[in-house]
Amino acid sequence: MATEGGGLGPFDISMEATATLATKQYFAVIADSSNPHKCVIAGANGKVIGILQNKPAAGETAIVRTGGVSKHSMGEASMTPGDLVTATADGDGEQVDAAGEFFYGILLTNADDGDIASILVTQGVAHASDA
Repeated sequence: MATEGGGLGPFDISMEATATLATKQYFAVIADSSNPHKCVIAGANGKVIGILQNKPAAGETAIVRTGGVSKHSMGEASMTPGDLVTATADGDGEQVDAAGEFFYGILLTNADDGDIASILVTQGVAHASDA
């Protein structure tokens, strides 16, 4: 029998913030190309490793949710539960709209541009039927 809160909880990792991310809590992050132990905000359709959980300054520890449920800043209107989530140019989430796009989450709530929504953090590549 399933119980609320049972099983594995969220999975977070620590990375160093390359730049100040004080205004980017709940945005998607990628590993810095010059140092994979540091993170930066994701760009459009980036290979996201997770969602930033805190507000670190440059050089401080960034807490990155790489699995489980997370809040996430959304950058597209009229999204619905079950939509696959990929990154905008600013690290917000938007719906996958093409086969072969990398996704890093499944939307769990309705969302519009500017909302903080809930997603299940999981990675994959969209198929034609997903777009």
